[in-house]
Formats: sequence, structure tokens, C-alpha cells
Amino acid sequence: MRVRALMTAAAIAVAAWVLGGARAAEARGPLQAPDGKAIYLENCKQCHGVIGQPTKSAIQKYEHIVSFRDSAFFATRSQDSILKILKKGKGQDMKSFAEKLTPDEMVAVAQYIRTLVKQ
Repeated sequence: MRVRALMTAAAIAVAAWVLGGARAAEARGPLQAPDGKAIYLENCKQCHGVIGQPTKSAIQKYEHIVSFRDSAFFATRSQDSILKILKKGKGQDMKSFAEKLTPDEMVAVAQYIRTLVKQ
């Protein structure tokens, strides 16, 4: 009898835990896509500038730093090539963000920087 009571109590506890988790997820709402702008401002603006124009110190430090304001940069690069640079880095100047950003966050940043092109 005691084993049956313990098993019943355990089943009730598991059910309460599962239902509580489902309710918490429901309260949070659907998953939201990462905010590319916020991620960019936190991780990229130091070198590439707030609006995609590299800072003066970055231009002096990195010989081949790109401006995301220049449409020519995007004319020769696909979304996949930008993601590859975020994942692997580029030379000694651009570090990899593979350990810092999730794949979804990298996609959000790659999409956001395309909005910085000067019109």
C-alpha cells in the first residue's frame, strides 16, 4: 500500500509540474524572434558604429572595416556569406561570434544591418 501511495503522490507532483510549466509558457506568449538592432548595438557598434558607419578609431585600427551604409557591400554579399563571417570571423580583425550569439541572433543581425544602407 505504501508504494502505491508514493507512486500516486509522485504522479500528482509530475502532473502539477508539467501543468505549471505549460501555464508559465502560455503566460510568456509565443516565442519572439531576436531583436537584430539590440544585438547589433550591444555587439557591433563599437567598431561598425551606431548607424553602420565605422567609428574613426575602428577605421584607424582595422584596414578593411566595412560600412553597412554602403550598398556596394551588400551588392556582392549574400545573407549566407554575412552569416559565415559572423560565425567564423574574418582574418584577425573580425572575431567570430559563434560562442557569443545563437544562430537565430546572427540571422537577426544580418537582416538588421541591411536596413542601415544609406538611401
